[in-house]
Amino acid sequence: MKFNQITYGEDADNNRGVKVWEYEFEHTKAERDEIAESAYLYFQDGITSGKETIILINPHNEEEMEIEIEIEDYIDLLVEKAENDEDMKSDLYIQMIIKKHKEKQK
Repeated sequence: MKFNQITYGEDADNNRGVKVWEYEFEHTKAERDEIAESAYLYFQDGITSGKETIILINPHNEEEMEIEIEIEDYIDLLVEKAENDEDMKSDLYIQMIIKKHKEKQK
């Protein structure tokens, strides 16, 4: 993820602005894994679509950032995590979601 700190709302003399962080996803494997890890709680609750807000840490200032993602964009990683999660093997609803996802992939 690329981060850039900008001053929002500054006047022509570069005064009175508020420093904010902008970020841009680079869609690397490590970045996608981190996002899937944060979104996994939603998946465990049976949420497999729609927009959800996750929390990531800004490495420059160690502050939490709320980021809205589409769960569908990470469903492959979420299914994979659930398949490897021993606690989810006894959850019939999650197992049904995994089965449907695998059938859709065929």
